[in-house]
Amino acid sequence: MIHHQGVVEYANVAAERILGSDLEGRNIIEFCQPQVLDKVGDRFASIYRGEAVAERHELPAISGTGAPIFIEASSILVMQQGEPRILSVFRDTTDRKRQEQELREGEARLRSVIDLIPNVLRAKDAEGRYLLSNRAHAQLYGRSQQEILGHAGDRIGLPAEKVAIADALDAEVRLTGLPLVTPEYRAVGGDGVEHIYRTIRVPLGPETGWPGAVLAVGTDITDLVGAQQRISKLNAGLEQRVEERTRDLTVALNDLETFNYSVSHDLRAPLRAVNGFIGVTLDQFHGQVGPDARKYLERVRSAAGSMSDIVEGLLSLARMSREPMVRAPVALSDLARAVFEELDTDPSRRIEFSLHETPVARADPKQMHVVIQNLLANAVKYSRGRDPAKIGFGSEEKDGEVVYVVSDNGAGFDPQYADNLFKPFGRLHSAREFEGTGIGLATVHRIVERHGGRIWAEAKVGEGAVFRFTLGRAA
Repeated sequence: MIHHQGVVEYANVAAERILGSDLEGRNIIEFCQPQVLDKVGDRFASIYRGEAVAERHELPAISGTGAPIFIEASSILVMQQGEPRILSVFRDTTDRKRQEQELREGEARLRSVIDLIPNVLRAKDAEGRYLLSNRAHAQLYGRSQQEILGHAGDRIGLPAEKVAIADALDAEVRLTGLPLVTPEYRAVGGDGVEHIYRTIRVPLGPETGWPGAVLAVGTDITDLVGAQQRISKLNAGLEQRVEERTRDLTVALNDLETFNYSVSHDLRAPLRAVNGFIGVTLDQFHGQVGPDARKYLERVRSAAGSMSDIVEGLLSLARMSREPMVRAPVALSDLARAVFEELDTDPSRRIEFSLHETPVARADPKQMHVVIQNLLANAVKYSRGRDPAKIGFGSEEKDGEVVYVVSDNGAGFDPQYADNLFKPFGRLHSAREFEGTGIGLATVHRIVERHGGRIWAEAKVGEGAVFRFTLGRAA
C-alpha cells in the first residue's frame, strides 16, 4: 500500500522478499532504476487523478540487495479511511526476462546459422504461407526474407504452376507423414535463370511449434546436372568414335585376312614351284648342270625354303593374334618336359635339362605349347657348341606374381639390344651362325601380352641367356 506521496505504508512478506525487509516508510522511487523514475511518477499521478486503469506493466527495479531486477506490477487507486491510496501488486520477472533474452539470442544464433547454410531452406504451413525462409531461399527468388515470411508463393510473385506443384508435394508429405525426395526440382529464380535442386521434404510435428508445416531443404545441383549432361555427350561421342574405330579395325582385319589369303595362295604356291622346278632340274639334268650352276641352284632352293619358312611364320603370328583364347589349368613344367622330349636334337650332343616343378597356371594350353616350344627350341639352338649344353625351366615368385624362367648357357647376346628380340625379324645373330626366321620370339611376345603378362630377357655375350615371363594375375 502506497501513500499519495509515494511512501510505502504496508508491504507483505512476498514484497519484502523481492524489494527488501525495510520497505515500510520508504519512498517507492528508491526501488526504481533511474531510467524509469519519470515514468513511474507520471503513472502514479495519473492513477491518483483516476485517469489510469489497472493494467500490468513491466519495469526495471532494484532489489533489497541492490541488484537490478525486473518486476511486473499492476496498480489501482483505493480509498482507505477517506484518503486515497495506491494498491500495487507485483512479482519478480527477472528469471523470465533472462530466459526470454536467452531465447531471443538463441533464436538469433540459429537464424544466423540457418542463413549461413548454402542449401535452400523453407517451411510452409497448410495454407501455403512461408514460416521459414533462409537467405539462400530468399536470394533464389530475389526477395528479402521479410517480404516472403507470412505470405504464400503466389503473393510474392512466384509462377502459379510452380506454386501448385510445390503445394501438391507438401500435401503428399502431410498426408503420408513421411519424407519425400525429389531428385530434380526445377525452380526459376528472380534472375530468370532456371535452377535444378535435389529436395527433401519432411513433415514438422507439434514439438516444433509449427504442426502441419512442411520443411523443404534443397541442394543446388544445376552444375552437377550440367556436368552429367556434358559427360553423357562426351560418352555418346566416345561411343561413336569407338564404333568408327571398330569399323576401321574390322576393315583392317578384313584386309589382313585378304593379305593372309594372298600370302597363303599367291606366295606359297610360287615358292613351292621354284623348289619343285629346281629339284627337277637337278635330278633330270644332273649330267648337264655344271658344279657352279648346281651351287647357284642349291642357293636359290635354300633361299626359297627360307622365304617359305618366313611366310609360314608370319601366317602363324597373324593367326595367333586372332585366335580366341580359352584359359584352362596348365602345368607348364609338365608341358616343358613333353616339349623338350619332342625336340629334334642331335643325338651326339650332351644336353643337361634341369626341370623344376612350377605352379599350375590358368592359360590357353595351345598357345602355351607355342611359347614353351619356341623358348626351349631357341635354348637348344643357341647352346650349340657347349659341352654340355645346360638348359633349365622353372619358376620364381616376385611381388606375389609367378615368373616362369627359361635359361641356357649358350651364345647369349648384347643386352643393349634385348628389346629387338621380340620384334618380327629382330635377330641378334646372323643366319650363318644360327638358322631361323626371327618370328618365333615375336609370336611368344604376342601370346604373353594377350594373357596380360610380360616377357623380358637378360644375357651377356658368350655367357648364355635367361628369359622370364608372366601370365597376368588371372593365371
